[in-house]
Amino acid sequence: MCAEGGIFEKLSAAHQLYMTLKTSEDDPHIKNFAVVKDNIVEDIRCELTELQAKYKALQEKVMSLSYLF
Repeated sequence: MCAEGGIFEKLSAAHQLYMTLKTSEDDPHIKNFAVVKDNIVEDIRCELTELQAKYKALQEKVMSLSYLF
């Protein structure tokens, strides 16, 4: 899931994965829910970590530019 795209698209994808996780909890056809859960949680964690790093870098850039004005 850690792919290029806009912030809203990435957050939407993370939300979609979370909803898949919640739906999978009650699915009798999924025999090993723990594996599914671990994979989805890891994807969401990866995506949020990437977004946090981008946000921090952008925030630092804005702060450095604010001294020019």
